[in-house]
Amino acid sequence: MESWRSFFMLRPEQKKFLSTHFSKVQYKALLKHYTRFRIGGPAEAIVFPENIEQVSSLLLWLAQENIPWLVIGGGSNILFDDIGFRGIIVSLTGCQSIQWHSQFVVAEGGVSLKFLWLHAFRKALGGMNFALGIPGTLGGAIRMNAGAHNGQISDIIESIDCVTSDGKRHHIKKNDLKIHYRQIDWDHIASGGVVVQSKLSLSVANTRLLREDARKKMIHRRKTQPIGCVCAGSFFKNPPGDYSAGFLIERAGLKGYHIGDAAVSKRHANFIVNNGNATYREIKKLMHYIQDRVLSQFNIQLTPEVKIIHA
Repeated sequence: MESWRSFFMLRPEQKKFLSTHFSKVQYKALLKHYTRFRIGGPAEAIVFPENIEQVSSLLLWLAQENIPWLVIGGGSNILFDDIGFRGIIVSLTGCQSIQWHSQFVVAEGGVSLKFLWLHAFRKALGGMNFALGIPGTLGGAIRMNAGAHNGQISDIIESIDCVTSDGKRHHIKKNDLKIHYRQIDWDHIASGGVVVQSKLSLSVANTRLLREDARKKMIHRRKTQPIGCVCAGSFFKNPPGDYSAGFLIERAGLKGYHIGDAAVSKRHANFIVNNGNATYREIKKLMHYIQDRVLSQFNIQLTPEVKIIHA
């Protein structure tokens, strides 16, 4: 039986509201053009708010109209169905404001991690080298507590601001966040809140040492990860214990294994890559096959790090 969302369509007056209040709205846009997996059918509309006030007004309107919605940033760590998403996609990529205050930076949720790292580096501020090579935006990185190289975004968070579906803005200090591996939760304070801004605390660093550390991390990343491939990043969370997801998948003999154009990377087994025209179902089928093999051989259940959005 199809879900109720399968029958959702914007009414003419709803389209008029969006086109009147937001300068950039794309109707029936293919989501594969907005995700790093290059997979996904059409959304009813993608709306691009340009500031926090627009995000607040949009979420409030969506709630009042009872329209299903989902927020995305740079489109990494997400997999959409080929059927698409029967609702509104809210893209935060237009929220790009950044303010520097000595070793602190206040940035909106749509700012890319790459951009933040580059400007921190130019200002000789350390603390962001863990983000080298991590795609995506600040808002998404905070929700999933993105990290690498023995660091994560929660290490440098001072506070976040999020907006809830009632249009209200909430300021939450780090001590009030529930921080976990690959997840930061604030639903106990602002349920379903969307990160629109964060204050980060960096540290004054020696430029030469910062550059050398960055160089070593990038060399390691190029040697061990499939740079330039079409993928969503690390697919599975590392399970508790001594062995990473990539190690377990490789030991299960799955490097290079593919179903259609969906394949386990030959460079790093915790990357599922799109080798051309992979479909949502091929990725899902490969994901389940990997999980079954690892569970049967090592009695370990792998959990996706990638957010999977069903139609």
